[in-house]
Amino acid sequence: MNKKRLALLVLLMVALGLAVLLAGCGEAEETTTTAAPSTTAAPTTTSVVETSTTAGPTTTVDEGKTYELKFAYGTPSRASLVTAYLVPWTDSITQATNGRVKITHYGENSLVKSEQLLDAVLSGAADIALLEPEYNAGVFPISEVGSLPMLFPNAVVAAKVYWDIIQEYAKDEWKDLQVLGVTVISGAQYAGNKEVKLPADLKGMRMRSGGKVETWILDTLGATPVEISTGDLATSMERGLADGAFVSYSLMLSTGLKDVTKFRTEGDFFYRCWVLVMNKDRWASLPAAVQEAIMSMSGQEAAAKYTDANEKATLGAKKAVEGSDKGQGKPPIYVLSAEERAQWQQALMPVWDKWVQSLGADKPGQAVIDRIAELVKKYSAQ
Repeated sequence: MNKKRLALLVLLMVALGLAVLLAGCGEAEETTTTAAPSTTAAPTTTSVVETSTTAGPTTTVDEGKTYELKFAYGTPSRASLVTAYLVPWTDSITQATNGRVKITHYGENSLVKSEQLLDAVLSGAADIALLEPEYNAGVFPISEVGSLPMLFPNAVVAAKVYWDIIQEYAKDEWKDLQVLGVTVISGAQYAGNKEVKLPADLKGMRMRSGGKVETWILDTLGATPVEISTGDLATSMERGLADGAFVSYSLMLSTGLKDVTKFRTEGDFFYRCWVLVMNKDRWASLPAAVQEAIMSMSGQEAAAKYTDANEKATLGAKKAVEGSDKGQGKPPIYVLSAEERAQWQQALMPVWDKWVQSLGADKPGQAVIDRIAELVKKYSAQ
């Protein structure tokens, strides 16, 4: 082989080797480039799915569902609190959500007993409940302030003040529930078979008690507290198990207590402030738009609005009691004079002190009382 042919053969072999080398490099680069997105893409896709699944119950996804909610409370269905407050309130929620939220009422302990309402709403057996702080001793100590005697000038002011107190001082007490609003029962009046005008008149009497603070009131006045449920009130009074009770005119009428008692004394001796709550998980399962619609019909403004409606309905209940009494030849309702009311206030001041002391030094008992005084002044002026 001559030198020219040998040189040409060497050049061809070098060219072939470079081609093979370049092809190998190109293949490796292509494989690496393709593999990287494939490896990265898998977790990204999984992450998106997980986020979407988690988001549903936390209100980030609205699938347009309707929601059936169970609302439990112990108040008699004929009471003005139900007809003037609770039913119109839930109807307004159904309307505000364009029918997506439908609330079924279970009044008069038809779902669970009043003392079991807290457990029912925490467990989800009830979606919404009207809770009486006093029925759950030690659970809502600051919130029990709403039952102190002679604390508020009227129910509407009480509703506005109590909402603020819950927000400012008692949020931790309700952290396991979603607070929707508050209710204030019309002023408690005396109904019984013994005449009562002054605090001393209660001494030695057997009086029905509806809670811890009311028991303090009766103890302070020298009466003997007797535990009787609202549903058994009229029957128990008729059997002589108690001499009297503090109730609103609406309950006096709806429970039949007016028919088994002779005397009434009007003094708005105390109001009962209760809280409307919802199961927190059930609340979290609602889309944000539904939550907003519910709260637009709830909160402080709605509490004042429906409490006012309840007060107007209570005036009707009072007239019905008066008419019934007149027909049965009973004495007319006795209304405390300003001087007599001052005597009651003075006699009941120790109950305020007892409540503050019961909270202990680590709780803002006196601060709450002072704040209530400020808020009463503010809302009374509006």
